[in-house]
Amino acid sequence: RAGLADPARGRAPPRGRTRCWAARRKKAAPPTDDEPEDDGKYFPGDRVKAKWHMDRQWYPALVLYQKDEQTWDVSFDEPTEPEQISSVTEIKLLKRGPKGAADMELPPLRKGDQVFGWYQSERRWHWASLEGIDEEANKYTIRWDDPANGPATKVMPRHEVKLRERRW
Repeated sequence: RAGLADPARGRAPPRGRTRCWAARRKKAAPPTDDEPEDDGKYFPGDRVKAKWHMDRQWYPALVLYQKDEQTWDVSFDEPTEPEQISSVTEIKLLKRGPKGAADMELPPLRKGDQVFGWYQSERRWHWASLEGIDEEANKYTIRWDDPANGPATKVMPRHEVKLRERRW
């Protein structure tokens, strides 16, 4: 079933758009010996390793906020398309974020990140890279990985752009 746009529904991708989010696999975080002291307290912006609920493996992530005493919402560096934010209970500190960072509602995006962009005419998400951000206007410029017969770049609102792979 490789190459299908939506494996759950068994539909093939439209011509010129062969890659899909389901074909990507997460990369497990490599073990490190130089981890900072972990006191069990995590804050927005902290870089961590967290266990993903699907395969119980450790993956690099960014803390968005603390939900309750033992649960944090994180954004994995390579989230699955439908699951941009994951709630985790098993977490290890990699690097402290900036002090006093505010809770984050959405995974932060940076220029150079690999993203999914909403392709309205096909009514589905396609692979792209983030080329620019206008924070004031809440607009993001993306470059399609495979533009087919359309424009190579597009300016989109934040709700039409999702993180595919964070670039640090």
